Amino acid sequence: MIKLAILLHDGLEETEAIATIDILRRAKITVEMVAVHDLLIKGSHQINFMAEKTFDQIQIDDYDGLIIPGGGVVEHLLTKINIIDLIKAFYQKDKVIAAICAAPQLLGKAGIVDHKKITHFPTCDKFLDHAKIDLTRPAITDGKIITGQSIGTVIPFALEIVKYFLGETAKKQLESEMVVKSS
Repeated sequence: MIKLAILLHDGLEETEAIATIDILRRAKITVEMVAVHDLLIKGSHQINFMAEKTFDQIQIDDYDGLIIPGGGVVEHLLTKINIIDLIKAFYQKDKVIAAICAAPQLLGKAGIVDHKKITHFPTCDKFLDHAKIDLTRPAITDGKIITGQSIGTVIPFALEIVKYFLGETAKKQLESEMVVKSS
């Protein structure tokens, strides 16, 4: 059974978190909602929801990967050593790390995207000087790093995670079930 943790924080882009969770759960991937602080998450657009466990309860060996949604609050998260250390720990244990929007900057600060192909929100490029940035693609996988560009690319981002764990056929089946169309 595949089990991922999604790191939730006040001020996140709600759709990046909720849509990713929804799509992965549709694919029968277990996703645990982990709060950086309190279980009640207050999104950037005043949508509140509850996490299932707190940051202190994470046991890295229980998970196959970590997902980090973005939002303006990432600027604040860049100062949190415990989050950077968590990202490094997942990476050192050879786990998948997925980040969307502004969150790839956290991966950059953790030093895990040097020479990796990534995408991110166009103006959020701190700590990404040594990454191979491609802003023409909605989502990119390079090794165990998966990145997405923004709220507008959350479906391709989540489907990229599905593809990584379950393969192209499962991704295509889910696209069909959800009636995902490319423009």
